[in-house]
Amino acid sequence: MVVIVASVAIAVACGWLVRQPGASTEPPATTATQSEASSDEWDFGPISQDGGPVSHVFQVSNKSPASWKLSVLSKSCGCADVELPRSVPPFGTAAVKVTVDPARTSGPFRERVRLSGDTAACPEIEYVVVGDAIPAAHVEPDCVEFAVPGASPENERTVEVTLRLERGAVAPEAPQMETDCPAVRSRLVESDVPPGKAEYVRRARFRFALTLDQSAVGVEAAKNATHAAH
Repeated sequence: MVVIVASVAIAVACGWLVRQPGASTEPPATTATQSEASSDEWDFGPISQDGGPVSHVFQVSNKSPASWKLSVLSKSCGCADVELPRSVPPFGTAAVKVTVDPARTSGPFRERVRLSGDTAACPEIEYVVVGDAIPAAHVEPDCVEFAVPGASPENERTVEVTLRLERGAVAPEAPQMETDCPAVRSRLVESDVPPGKAEYVRRARFRFALTLDQSAVGVEAAKNATHAAH
């Protein structure tokens, strides 16, 4: 079977991620570098994958007459770091800081941190941080294959493009698919774009159909062809 391989590149239409005049450029409150609460779970919400680490401070309460020294039993993934207090005083509280680096993960995450103390009076403690690390752009799949000849429904491929909308950004135009393979054609078949300007970091999705135009390239010329996009 003769196969044409096409890598996919995206040209984003002018205006993508352009902020409206006067729109806030500050991150939403859930992505503040540090916040405090007594709950054992914290939701950062949607955050930019390349926006830098985000942190949350949990409060540990010690209701016993002895001080505790905490240690980390386990973490569910490598995207989080834990900063422990030197000790938790008797009948007092201390801060446990959990920092997530979204660059070390992608998409929705749920990080569990388990702590233990050095005395029997200290129960095992578990904290959970959740969020959604959204990359600037994502293409799935980023490479497609076509069998030649291409005059059949089997030679239509679907590619989904996801773009990140920053807070205050206007809704983007549809991106343009680019490839230097003259036989590959693309058309937009579906879009899911939140209306208005973004009040928080979110996604815009576009689905394209890629087809192989048999008239644009000969079978013999395509036998050894690999077409890479730029």
